[in-house]
Amino acid sequence: MFLEGQQFDRYRLEQLIGRGGMSEIYLAEDSRLHRQVAVKVLQIDITSFSNTKVMNDAIRLFQVEAKAISTLDHPHILPLFDYGEESINSVLFAYLVMPYRREGSLANWIQQNNNSGTLSLEEVSHIVQQASDALQFAHNHQIIHRDVKPSNFLIYSDDKYSGFPDLQLADFGVAKFMNAASSTGQIVRGTPIYMAPEQWRGEAVPATDQYALAVMVYEFLAGHPPFEGDNQQKYFYQHNYVQPQLPSSFNPHLPEEIDNVLMRALLKNAESRYTSISKFARAFQQAIIHRSDVPVTLTISQSEARTGTRRIVPFPGGDKVTVNVPAGAYNGQVIRLQKVSEHSSETGTTYMLIVTIIIKSTEEIVTLSSSDVLERTVPAFDSNVGSSNRQQGSFNVRTLLIGGLAILLLLGGFGLLFQSIITNQQADTNKINATATGHSETEIAQFNANATSQANATASANVNLTATAFAENATATASVAAVTATAASVAANATATASSVAATATAYVGTINSGTLALSDPLQDNSQGNNWDEINLVGGGGCAFVHGAYDSNMPQKGFFSPCFARNTNFINFSYQVQMTIVKGDQGGISFRADADKGSFYYFYININGSFGLEIFNNYVLSGTLKQGLSPAIKTGLNQTNLIAVVAQANRLNLYVNMQLIASTNDNTYSQGQIGVVAENINYLTDVLFRNAQIYAM
Repeated sequence: MFLEGQQFDRYRLEQLIGRGGMSEIYLAEDSRLHRQVAVKVLQIDITSFSNTKVMNDAIRLFQVEAKAISTLDHPHILPLFDYGEESINSVLFAYLVMPYRREGSLANWIQQNNNSGTLSLEEVSHIVQQASDALQFAHNHQIIHRDVKPSNFLIYSDDKYSGFPDLQLADFGVAKFMNAASSTGQIVRGTPIYMAPEQWRGEAVPATDQYALAVMVYEFLAGHPPFEGDNQQKYFYQHNYVQPQLPSSFNPHLPEEIDNVLMRALLKNAESRYTSISKFARAFQQAIIHRSDVPVTLTISQSEARTGTRRIVPFPGGDKVTVNVPAGAYNGQVIRLQKVSEHSSETGTTYMLIVTIIIKSTEEIVTLSSSDVLERTVPAFDSNVGSSNRQQGSFNVRTLLIGGLAILLLLGGFGLLFQSIITNQQADTNKINATATGHSETEIAQFNANATSQANATASANVNLTATAFAENATATASVAAVTATAASVAANATATASSVAATATAYVGTINSGTLALSDPLQDNSQGNNWDEINLVGGGGCAFVHGAYDSNMPQKGFFSPCFARNTNFINFSYQVQMTIVKGDQGGISFRADADKGSFYYFYININGSFGLEIFNNYVLSGTLKQGLSPAIKTGLNQTNLIAVVAQANRLNLYVNMQLIASTNDNTYSQGQIGVVAENINYLTDVLFRNAQIYAM
């Protein structure tokens, strides 16, 4: 059929821009709205109908399907503006009117932008997320696409994902329309390269679209589809009876998890595939997270750690990557470059570069000017810098050895004094905090005791350093008065520290509990109605309720296990939970999450005392907001830490054991679910969570 110049109702067909088996697409002018549109025209073979009633039934089915598709309001589904029928010279045509996308299709984009034959994991992840969102939305409305393929994804302009095409899925139900138009069960409509076994039998189900999308993904990653042939009979036989090869056999840099996900989605039996296309997409995103990591150790000097530096490190395939080490770097700090890609013509594979910072143990001799002394800073918790972060005195202390006895007597007296002050103030504070939070006085006392022990340790260190200086300098008797003043200063500092501890705990209670209690879940089971995930992840790991706690575990090195409370959704809130790392390395909480899309903030702590706040999208790390060390964190295994976040608008405050350890501003996510995470950095990791609380603000 050649219809240029024809008028279909108010649409004038101007130019043929595409052609399929039983359809043609024309660029047309909408005379009423004066805009360009795309009109897909389907020719109905009237001679194949035995009577008018059968033909009218087919047209009625076409109208019902078109009306249903016109209700699909989704950002990744091409809108259907209009539909109808037109008779020209006794030939009946059905037509669909859609927006005109001058950017073309995904197939065009791949042909124009891809020279290596395969797409990167980031590109495929982006496509899978948008395609699965569109198809799941259609399936929720009882509509099956039946012809998922690259040429049916059209590109529209959007700056949201820089560098990747934004997609809208077109031609919903066209295969079904064409079946109705043919009026015979002998013809099966679709595209043979992508057709699931059940579709060859004319029995399309939602999992049919999942199969076709998996064929697309296989094609993008392996460089060709799982089955190839020159006629329908070959395709029919292969899709129904031949097991596809693993995609990694063509692209050896693909993780084993990718093979597992695609092989399940390509199973011959539709019921054996993932129970929904969104679950297929989620499994695929998880598999991408479990890709190959590239560990690198970067050794820097102490001065570079203080001021920051930039280093070039080698990367697979001969590439070199610039690593920016921030000022204040600490020994053992990990820098992750999640989205660094190796764009070689052979693989196009993406790795995650994991850089571990090692600081030289020998301190460099640096000459500082008088102004440098005040301007330069060192990491507050870097063990390598010793006492260099303490304020420098304005005089040198000298004393006789006989002054040591006087010092010890003075310190002993002041020690009894400030210990009494600390005990009394904390007892009062414990009562206040226990009443405000619902925690027992014993729990509150434990948190305060930890902070107080840190303060006392600092005071003790100061005393020991002072006593050592007295013992080493035995010539200046006039310093006894200075010694007395120093001891008094230590006592005063310890008293002030105790007051600060009490004030900190009280401030924490006032901040965390400033809203309305919206969730209080002991995390012993799922009886609270929050619908926590109870799952086993692909490749191992998952979450379950065990021994009166919520357990998240991950046996695989380099992987993590995020689990969510599906029935939660919070905007401004405080979220706290007791966390115990029983085995392994690292764990934390997620918040403002969309579990289906894999988007969330992740606040973690490590058994070595480090912490971080990261942003994830599609279950892939997309940004790091904070990293550091904190003495508030109880280090080692089987230590219970109270971990909390306060999220108000774009302000995010992080707490551990009632102490504020970091703050930042970010507006990537504004609301969502809460969750927990176990992360295996080097060892099998198992984390228990208890007593989750949310206060809505």
